Amino acid sequence: MALPDGDEWLSGILGEGHVRGFDQLPALVAKHAAPAGMGDARVFLPDLRRQLLREVTGQGLDAGAGG
Repeated sequence: MALPDGDEWLSGILGEGHVRGFDQLPALVAKHAAPAGMGDARVFLPDLRRQLLREVTGQGLDAGAGG
């Protein structure tokens, strides 16, 4: 199985991301990163004060449960 181009996984995320909700972001990243050899890709975003990174899991009210 041939791996996609280096930018193909990112363009897939960007192409679908604008029609997905924030809570769907981790699943979208996993879908496109896995074929590029990044099966354990996770999403982290800074808090409002830019002091901590929070994992986005797509679960719970704030989409961060279990992170």
